[in-house]
Amino acid sequence: KVFLLDEALQLTERDAPHYNEMLAHVPMMEYLAVQQPDEGGTINALVIGGGDGYVTSELLKYPNVVIDHVDLDKEVINVSKEHFEWSSAWEDERVNLI
Repeated sequence: KVFLLDEALQLTERDAPHYNEMLAHVPMMEYLAVQQPDEGGTINALVIGGGDGYVTSELLKYPNVVIDHVDLDKEVINVSKEHFEWSSAWEDERVNLI
């Protein structure tokens, strides 16, 4: 699948992991290396943009994470929910979609 917004390529389903996994895991690994949270402590994350939901879905792989996800275009989120399997991330109770 290919996601176009205003006739501009946003992502392809095949290439999305290569880009989005780096956006999620590199900062999280840096944070965990420097700021080791207490056992069971919450890690608060903020995702700005990323209406396809992939970065949010990757961050949910960390059990202690709580995410505020902010996106201006609700229609991008709606289209992503309909067409991408990883968009179920917004249904997780640890995600606050703003």
